Amino acid sequence: MLINLRSFSWDGERPALSCSILQALFSASGKTLKEISTTTLSAQIGREGIPLTSTPTRLHTLFISHAGIGADMLSIDAQAVNSMARILEANAHTLVRLTILSDILWLCSVPSFVGLQELAFVFTGNFDDLPLIFRHCAVLTSLTILSIHPDELLPVLEAHPDALPTLTSFKFLNMGPDTLSEEEVDILFRFLQNKQRLRRLDLSVSAQSGADQALLRLLPKLPALDALGYELTLFD
Repeated sequence: MLINLRSFSWDGERPALSCSILQALFSASGKTLKEISTTTLSAQIGREGIPLTSTPTRLHTLFISHAGIGADMLSIDAQAVNSMARILEANAHTLVRLTILSDILWLCSVPSFVGLQELAFVFTGNFDDLPLIFRHCAVLTSLTILSIHPDELLPVLEAHPDALPTLTSFKFLNMGPDTLSEEEVDILFRFLQNKQRLRRLDLSVSAQSGADQALLRLLPKLPALDALGYELTLFD
């Protein structure tokens, strides 16, 4: 039933994606799979594990998220996370598009993600190792961050304003309740202002009044920009 599939997607929380389904999928289509997408990680995956002998090794797209706004690593089985990290490492030589909870990525060695062209962090609060991406992902052109703790992200951006100069797409969506101060908005925009190749910019933030004017000052500094999506909720 799962023979020679090239793409597999498992959406929704119930039932969660189980180890038995993954084993059947990998055994039948491990050599042909190019894309895997899942929004659930069952604890069963952690308990039973995924046989490395059947793990696919030719993926170019891997999407590992978690259903529900505000979901975080506390609700995901740690051993299941380790299993997914092994899948990522097994496909390091072919993987170009990755959507992931950052805690999974940080379990992997640097060579596992240096070839990425598109990277998205989903429901992420841990950005301590983000400088590894800045230093080693030389071909990265697209970065998406769905953050629930922007106060953890912004100091990293402030310390590396010149990182990733070849980005063509940047998306920052603040999924948490925090309102960004004027200073925090300035940090974000200083990180963006030297991205001369940026063609697409998507922003969704709650910020203090004045953020809209700061955005207008930023736009002339992005000469390649041809697509802009923004949702600014302003507070006095």
